[in-house]
Amino acid sequence: MLTTLIAVVVAAQAQAGQEPQAVPSETAVQIVEKMLAKYAGARTIAGVVSFVQSAEGRTVKSRTRLQYEKPSKIFLQQVYEGAQRQDGQDRFEFLLVSDGKTFTYDKPAGTHGRPRFVELVKQHDVEQTIQDMYTAERMTLVDRSPLLDVAIGRNQDLRELMGQWANMKVHSIAKLKDRDIEATAIIGSYREDSDSPVSGTFEAYITKDYELVRYVTKYTISRHLISTERIEKPVEVQTTWDSTLKVNAVLDHALFHVGN
Repeated sequence: MLTTLIAVVVAAQAQAGQEPQAVPSETAVQIVEKMLAKYAGARTIAGVVSFVQSAEGRTVKSRTRLQYEKPSKIFLQQVYEGAQRQDGQDRFEFLLVSDGKTFTYDKPAGTHGRPRFVELVKQHDVEQTIQDMYTAERMTLVDRSPLLDVAIGRNQDLRELMGQWANMKVHSIAKLKDRDIEATAIIGSYREDSDSPVSGTFEAYITKDYELVRYVTKYTISRHLISTERIEKPVEVQTTWDSTLKVNAVLDHALFHVGN
């Protein structure tokens, strides 16, 4: 049960820019369970996840377009801007595509070969699913978005996400002014993983139809300078993911074309 992954109770404040209204009758655990079940049961999904992260006056952004049809068709394209690479470029692009028979994805970090790998979906009489393909690309993505983890639904990724939530509670029903969407605001304490101390807060905004439309984390990180044996002032990081992903959506099947 997903409830074994979630601990309850904590008080906090909702994100500025949301308009608090009534408190729903369901608990945070019940809402999150229904949200996860909805995505896990989806036959198709399509939409965009936008990412904005700010720290020390700098901002990086990404836009991830996702579309899939279970069991084995997927299109995942991510464009990430703001973080400078060693070659001086500040733009990354990643692409995973499967037409149900063949899938192609960017070369994983630390491996040799061509820039893009190509594999058969069915190997040794086993058909690889969209979760299997996502696993191949996930560690290559710069923005390993929690919203993608929820949408694609690997159990391991969901356990990692739940482990970051030290506790949680329903705050209110909030209207996201910039998107004209009404959603239940669930808030709690955030940590890097289940073995780490609490370092900040999180906010999850889930609609009455149990769609996760916004996820926000605010935390601090400390930097230890080995050369001087000195710990610098902690850095405050705020990250916001917004999602337009729709369950059982109408698809653009042309996106599943893998090319030559």
